[in-house]
Formats: sequence, structure tokens, C-alpha cells
Amino acid sequence: MVCINSNSVKITVNPLPATGVIANTSICTGTAITIGAAVVTAALFVDSSPTGFTSTQPNPYVFPTATTTYALTETNSNGCFNSNSVKISVNPLPAAGVNSNTSICTGTSITMGNGC
Repeated sequence: MVCINSNSVKITVNPLPATGVIANTSICTGTAITIGAAVVTAALFVDSSPTGFTSTQPNPYVFPTATTTYALTETNSNGCFNSNSVKISVNPLPAAGVNSNTSICTGTSITMGNGC
């Protein structure tokens, strides 16, 4: 005689949060940028390297002074989490060279830049 016993269990697979970020991009020194691709509706944690910036704000603005990689980790109401990262390269502003203060006569011209 063979004895068989069975039982069942329901497994619910919860989706991971989207954790959308913008594409890797470049900005100029002194510029702020939002790094989320959409407003986050779940808990968000941002960490960065090398600056150590952290945030729990939805769709955070960052103000990097050097090239920085930000890692966003989003946790939804089911406790599922997902991470994504974005690299923000910071480009220096160009030098704005001008001549020193000078006087000219009416009808003459002068070059304003110093050739840079």
C-alpha cells in the first residue's frame, strides 16, 4: 500500500520598484540636476561615491562639484527593493577673458576678449 499526502501553498511574486534614473549625463560646474527619471512613490535612499551624499527625498536634486556616481535604492510597500545608478560628470566653466578697463574714441572699435 502506498500512502500519499499533499498540501498547497500560494506564492505571491511582488514586482520590484522601477528605480528609474536619468541617463548618465554631464553638467557644468555650479549646476543642480534631478537624478530620478520619475517621481518615486516608494521609499528611496540615495548614496553617492565619492562624496558620500545621502538622501531619502523623492526624485532628489543633486549639486555635485566633481564627477559623481549616485546609487538609488527604492523600496516599495511590499518590502521589495531595487537599485540603479547614474554617473553625473561635472565639466568646468570656460574662462571668460576680457581686456582691462580702457577708453576709446567715438567711431573706433576694440576687441573685448583677450584671445582665450
